[in-house]
Amino acid sequence: MPHGITNVKFLMTSNSDCIAYLLFNNSIDLVSAILIEPLFRILQIVGAFWYLLALERNDACWQEACIDAGNCSTDFLYCGNQNMDGYAVWNRAKESVLKSKCRADLDDNNPPFDFGIYTQALSSGIVSSQNFIVKYCYCLWWGLQNLR
Repeated sequence: MPHGITNVKFLMTSNSDCIAYLLFNNSIDLVSAILIEPLFRILQIVGAFWYLLALERNDACWQEACIDAGNCSTDFLYCGNQNMDGYAVWNRAKESVLKSKCRADLDDNNPPFDFGIYTQALSSGIVSSQNFIVKYCYCLWWGLQNLR
């Protein structure tokens, strides 16, 4: 058959056949799109919770390190408290204290703080990154990786 004859035959079939064909094929696409959309939403939610819990785990380490340091109030760890008494002393020591007590390293067999499943996120630097797109994609990746 010459090229295009099948298309002519298709056009010459009844309208109900054409409509049934289009509805069937498009309904499969619609169902696929609907299933992909909930999956994508689930990935976003799971990844967002994972990111939030990684931040919480990091905060728990900072609070513990602050208390152990002795020259720190846990209020110093949050924004807007630079004018509190004793903050200047903590400000000079905070970087070395937090780096020694709260380092997250996947290769460290004896870490100073157990970050658990959040070690990967904290060691990757994703939590401290300023790039939203990178954070978003990393969270989606983590969500996809953990959907089982």
